[in-house]
Amino acid sequence: MKRIITTIRANKILATALGIAIIIIIWLVIRQNTAAPIPTIPVTRGTLIQQVSVTGTIKPATDLQLAFEKSGKIRKVSADIGDTVKAGQVLVELDQTDLQAQLAQAQANVAAQQANLDALERGSRPEDIDIQRTKLDQAQQTLDNAYASVFDVLNDSYTKADDAVRKETDGIFTNPEQLGARLTFTTNNAQQEIDADNGRVQASRELVAWRTELDGLSGVIAASSTLDQALVNAQKHLLNIRDFLNKTMDAVLSAGNLSPDTVILYKTNITVGRTNVGLALSNVNGQQQQISSDAITLETIQGQLNLMLAGSDPQQIAAQAAQVAQAKASVQITLAQIAKSVIRSPIDGTVTKQDAKLGEIAAPNVPLVSVISSDALEIEANIPEADIAKVAIGNTADITFDAFGESVKFSGHVTAIDPAETVIEGVPTYKTTLLLDSTDPRIKPGLTANLDILTNKLENVLMIPQRAIAYRGDKKVVLIPHPGSKTPEEREITTGVRGSDTYIQVLTGLSEGEQIEPSPQ
Repeated sequence: MKRIITTIRANKILATALGIAIIIIIWLVIRQNTAAPIPTIPVTRGTLIQQVSVTGTIKPATDLQLAFEKSGKIRKVSADIGDTVKAGQVLVELDQTDLQAQLAQAQANVAAQQANLDALERGSRPEDIDIQRTKLDQAQQTLDNAYASVFDVLNDSYTKADDAVRKETDGIFTNPEQLGARLTFTTNNAQQEIDADNGRVQASRELVAWRTELDGLSGVIAASSTLDQALVNAQKHLLNIRDFLNKTMDAVLSAGNLSPDTVILYKTNITVGRTNVGLALSNVNGQQQQISSDAITLETIQGQLNLMLAGSDPQQIAAQAAQVAQAKASVQITLAQIAKSVIRSPIDGTVTKQDAKLGEIAAPNVPLVSVISSDALEIEANIPEADIAKVAIGNTADITFDAFGESVKFSGHVTAIDPAETVIEGVPTYKTTLLLDSTDPRIKPGLTANLDILTNKLENVLMIPQRAIAYRGDKKVVLIPHPGSKTPEEREITTGVRGSDTYIQVLTGLSEGEQIEPSPQ
């Protein structure tokens, strides 16, 4: 009886286990048949945009370094750093005294040569010859008077120089007329003290030598060449004495043991001396120019008279016409040299460098002034080699600046691509230049720009997400759901342009509206 009961219980347990197994199998089958479907991606048609995103820096489109072609003394500085200038505005000028004198002489020569030509073409009448001779006599008398005035100019210049040295500075030196001339005070600059002492000795020598020259001229009828040389010598003497006064002023300014009142007295005396010497120099130069002008006038009138007396023929007229052309060319050459003694801004812009100093000697071809364009700004960006092939001149770009935030947008376009590489942190890059399409006063050189360069735009093309593509060797495939089968079909496709928004162009293998599965990659 017990065995029967045990058997019945075992059969019940076996039946229960079998039932549970059957239930599990049925549940697994149902679960497999009711598993969630794999999501698909539609093949769409639309606009595909390809961009290259980089950062760059705002720079002026034009940055000019300006210099003089020849050396000269700077006489005027008309613009400082930060000044806004217009095209053609004067920035720096060199002294033009010599060039202006050359121009005046060249223009006078043109007038003379033209007058000679006119006389040749007109011919001469006896009354014209008489008039010309009268003019010649008057011109000669004017020149003689100018030379006669040389003595007065020289003596007056000597007197002013002597007063400047021996009256205005004698109280500053001990033993002023001897080799042992010394300043009556000490200075904070030993070299300035030596220069002043030596300058005082040399000034005495200049005055003695000059006095000897003037005494040799008095009481005699000096030739014009002798008087010309006397004016040249006077100019040299005055320049040397002026140099001595300048050195003495430097010593006074660095004096270490003078009272303020004494310093003021010495400075006043030296200033008076320098003023008188400057006036004397001006008088000497003026007398030289007057003589030169009178001599040119005399030469012109003499030439005209000679032509009138000699008569003229066609060959003479042609030759004289050539002389006129040559004289005019000399004027143009001098005008060109004057123009080169002035630095003008070639553009509207802002001065960023100004190294010119009044009174200094400018060296040739050494940049003194820099001007950057104030309106035309460009952006320089370094594009890696992986992206540079996509970029072309003319590509448009959306631009934002860190300084203004992403909400403020600007536009521009690519204007240049440097063919030479620039290696930055081991990566070859290529300098690319973009120009802003419009100006904005807020944009300044040096700002950081964020660039999205539009390198390609295709409209109405088939496209799919790049992540849907699987790779089988050198082939590209997508997974196509197959109705009634759990295993999708692999279909080979060809692709085109990769967009910047994770989509890629499909050239062959798919049609619009088809569904594809995501790649398991």
